[in-house]
Amino acid sequence: MKTFTLLLALAVFPRMLLATIIHVPADSATIQSAIDGAIAGDTVVVADGGYNETVDMLGKSILVASWFLLDDDSSHIANTVASGVSFTSGEDSLSVLYGLTIRGSTTSVFADSCKDVELRYCHIENGDVLVWAKDGSWIQCQVLLTDCVLSNADIFCGYHGFAVLKRCAVDGNITVEPPSPGPAECSIDSSQITGDLYRFSGHFTVTNSCIDGNVTSWQASTHISNSTVMGIVTSRDEAGTYIDSSVVESLGGGHYGGTYVFNSLITGESSPVGTTGIRLRNCTVVSKFTLQYTFLDLDSTVLYVDGGRCIECTQNHNTLRVHCTDVFGFDDDPWPGIDSLTIADSSDVFFADPQFCYPAGGDYHISESSPCAPLNNDCNILIGAFDIGCESPYECGDVNISGGVDIDDVVFLVNYVFLGGPAPTPIEMGDTDCSGFVDIDDIVYLIQYIFSGGYAPCDIDGDGIPDC
Repeated sequence: MKTFTLLLALAVFPRMLLATIIHVPADSATIQSAIDGAIAGDTVVVADGGYNETVDMLGKSILVASWFLLDDDSSHIANTVASGVSFTSGEDSLSVLYGLTIRGSTTSVFADSCKDVELRYCHIENGDVLVWAKDGSWIQCQVLLTDCVLSNADIFCGYHGFAVLKRCAVDGNITVEPPSPGPAECSIDSSQITGDLYRFSGHFTVTNSCIDGNVTSWQASTHISNSTVMGIVTSRDEAGTYIDSSVVESLGGGHYGGTYVFNSLITGESSPVGTTGIRLRNCTVVSKFTLQYTFLDLDSTVLYVDGGRCIECTQNHNTLRVHCTDVFGFDDDPWPGIDSLTIADSSDVFFADPQFCYPAGGDYHISESSPCAPLNNDCNILIGAFDIGCESPYECGDVNISGGVDIDDVVFLVNYVFLGGPAPTPIEMGDTDCSGFVDIDDIVYLIQYIFSGGYAPCDIDGDGIPDC
């Protein structure tokens, strides 16, 4: 096994074939002294232990790794601890930190004017990740975090700072806040974030991820797709937020921000204030809107409540445009009178039971006889985010044993994979991609199936026959 792992390491980092390997502490007493003596292409392998030093990569194209690189034993990650790491001398993509724990008191990772560096399989604890370009430099400083775990650690992207997260778990907030006019950006893919995302004049891109917190955007754009946000998504001050094929708890807004939502599920009450517009297309909304100086545009959408009104207004000067939409579940009137709400358009609106398959269990697919099915409404289109699906038998992926695969199963797997929640019983029910184990890839697989028309759980080639 160790031979195979070493060969794998050589395949991932082929430069090791020609590199000098410097062992710490056998060849060099400290990590920093090993880096000081290394040249481009060298590898520094650090033995288990605590190293009370903040290492400086010195602009060198070198690999600094724990023994996890050599034997694939993940215990080396937790047992190889440094106080911090800095990339401040123009480091590039060949400057890599691999399989260490960085445990700092204030700042664990400091990236300033590096070009494109990577931390892979690292744990970052009790200290923040700061990314920017110094002295008004127009050179982008980018840090790639791959398969990393951040605990009690925030990420901050400042002037020309770019952070890219892939398959990471973050317990902390992420802020993108460059001083004008410099850009900054954070891209999040296949990751779990337990904390808030805050963006001012920068950009967020969130894909195949779960955000257990709020997402607030000021001025520039945020794009969320194939993801779950268990909080409020808010756009302010000319911000544009775009949400596609996702699950969002609530939509906020204020001061001329715009939010555009497609093929998504909104689960909680939304209370936008003073927005230039919230526009929903092919969405399923299962709670009410409370409007204040807001324009709300619903098209090809299901607006479903359990009593009361579908739309309330706390102030006047609200505008509603609603087209090819099913509004259902209200007690008396779906929305208030014209004094507080102007109806700009209400064409092809109907008030009928959407016939969800199992709304109590979070399954908002519709029956064949639903008025939201394309053949059963005058618009001749699918209305809502979910297609016909009640008759399909669900076994693989139905990890909460509700009788159907839905967003609750995604939440169940998130709790199991990231938060120590109960395991699926049997465990194979959670292995939706037939990989042999249950991880974040199974969560992404379920999200793509539910919202993007991906293959059914365990039918990885889409032929209708389970593959595991």
